[in-house]
Amino acid sequence: MPLEDTGCWVSFPSGSATSPNQSLGRLLQRCLPCRSASAKHRLNTDRWYYRVFQSAPDLIRALLPNRGDSASGLGLNPEDPGDRLYRFEAPELKELSHRLDGVLWPRESTGCAETGSPEFPVVLLEVQMHPDPGFHHRLAAQSYRFLQKHPRVEHLEEVVITPHQRHKLGPARLPRQLKVFLAEVHWISLEALSRQQDLDPLLNLLTLPVRPEAELPAGSQQTAGATVSPAH
Repeated sequence: MPLEDTGCWVSFPSGSATSPNQSLGRLLQRCLPCRSASAKHRLNTDRWYYRVFQSAPDLIRALLPNRGDSASGLGLNPEDPGDRLYRFEAPELKELSHRLDGVLWPRESTGCAETGSPEFPVVLLEVQMHPDPGFHHRLAAQSYRFLQKHPRVEHLEEVVITPHQRHKLGPARLPRQLKVFLAEVHWISLEALSRQQDLDPLLNLLTLPVRPEAELPAGSQQTAGATVSPAH
């Protein structure tokens, strides 16, 4: 079964063309480790997304459908780091050795820090950049294990970031219960996201690991000081 048949691939509205370049540069400086500008490195995608969402966890709202938020409207600017609404953590569910890429919890100020709400759900974030036939089953298992560990959670959303829609992430035939679960997942294709016109620079941060170096903005290359290799 093609991946796009098992869930909802999210599209994004075009961002504001006047988003401040300083926001992008500031976030890049916080997300990337210091490296020699002359050295060539392949960006570690897991660490990249960990740093992005650790630096600006509120960015997750721009990836959820029907929230009415753009990256520019989330307060992601040099004076406001983008963590007013959410806090980020990457816990390990030790009993079954399930390590979550990220959990974004609403802040206390939202009034739903432990339960989530329709407006501010708890969000499980997974980044899957390579084929893995067992991913669908593992995703469901760790999600329900998370809910077992956090029984007070009432509103949960799942976001999975992939380089494109062609990776094989599960068998062709799935049990009905797993199909229902996967249909509720928000699948983010970086390939499709990177092709959108006038993409908000803050959302564009997410596409850097899959863009050839030649396509990266000159300022981003200089700040990153690293080679970002496209995913295959």
